[in-house]
Amino acid sequence: MYPKVSVIIRASEKCTYLSQAIESVTGQTYPNIEIIIADEYAHLAGRAESPEAIIEKYSRLCDIKYLSGASSLNAAIEKSTGEYTAFLEESGEYFNQYLECHLKFMMMHKLSFSYSDTSKFIKGGKSFHTKISDNITDWSADTMFRNHIAIGISPLSSFMFRRDFLIEIGGFRNAGSGRNYMLVYDAIEYNRTHPEARLGYFPCSYISFNPDVNEKPDSAQRIKNENELYAVKLAGAEKLDNEDKKYIDFRHYAVLARIASQDKNTKETIKNLFKAFMISPDFTLTQFKKVRPD
Repeated sequence: MYPKVSVIIRASEKCTYLSQAIESVTGQTYPNIEIIIADEYAHLAGRAESPEAIIEKYSRLCDIKYLSGASSLNAAIEKSTGEYTAFLEESGEYFNQYLECHLKFMMMHKLSFSYSDTSKFIKGGKSFHTKISDNITDWSADTMFRNHIAIGISPLSSFMFRRDFLIEIGGFRNAGSGRNYMLVYDAIEYNRTHPEARLGYFPCSYISFNPDVNEKPDSAQRIKNENELYAVKLAGAEKLDNEDKKYIDFRHYAVLARIASQDKNTKETIKNLFKAFMISPDFTLTQFKKVRPD
C-alpha cells in the first residue's frame, strides 16, 4: 500500500544544512521512507560537525545510511531498497507533503520519472525565484527534450524515479559538471525507444532552497561549469530546430552576463550581453530577466 521511497541526500562541502535537510525528510507525511546520505566530500577537513554525528541524532526517527566517496550517488542508488528514489540537495528542504503528493502523481500516471517545480529563498525567507516549466505542453520525449536541452529541467532535488528505471539508464554518468543534466538527458533518450518508461512533469512546488552565498562556487568555477554544460547542450542540439539552437546560444551568453553582473564585472557583463543581443534581440528583451545561472 505504501511503496518504500529512498531519499538520497547529497551532502555539501561544509554540511551546513544537513540537519535541516534530514528533518524535512523525517517530517514527511508519507510513512515508508529510508534516507541515504551521499557524501562526496568526506575527504575534506574543516567541517564544523561530521555527517556521521549529524546522522546519529536522527537514526531513531528513520532508517538512515551513510555512503562516502566520489561515486557515492551511484553507490546510494545501488544500496537503496525503495521502489522509488527521490533526491535532495543538502541546501534544500521538502515541504512535509512533498513525497506523498509526488508519489501519488507518479503512481496515478504510471511514470518512471517525473520532476517538480522548486522555490528558492534568501535569508529572511524572501522568495527570489520559482522555477516553473510553463512551456511543457505534453510529456512526449520531443517536448521534454526541447525544454531540457534549451533550459535544463529543474534541479536534482525535484527528481523522482522508479528505482528500476534509474538503474536501467545507468544512474549518473560521472562526477563532473553537467551530471544532473545528463541524468535527465539519458532518461529522455531512453523513453524514445522504450515509450513504456513514461516521463512526467509534476506542476507543484513543494521544495525550497536556502542558499548560503558563502558556499556558492566562485565566478571562475561557475563560468567553467556553464561552459562545460554549454558544450554538452551543443552536442545534443542537432535534433533541434534553428530557433531552439538559437536559444541555447542566447542563454549561454545571458548566463555568462548574469555571472559577470553578480561579480560586478561590468566589462564582461556588457560583452556577453552584447553577444546575447546579437544572437537574438527578441530573446534578450523578453527572456533575459528570466535567465539565472544553474
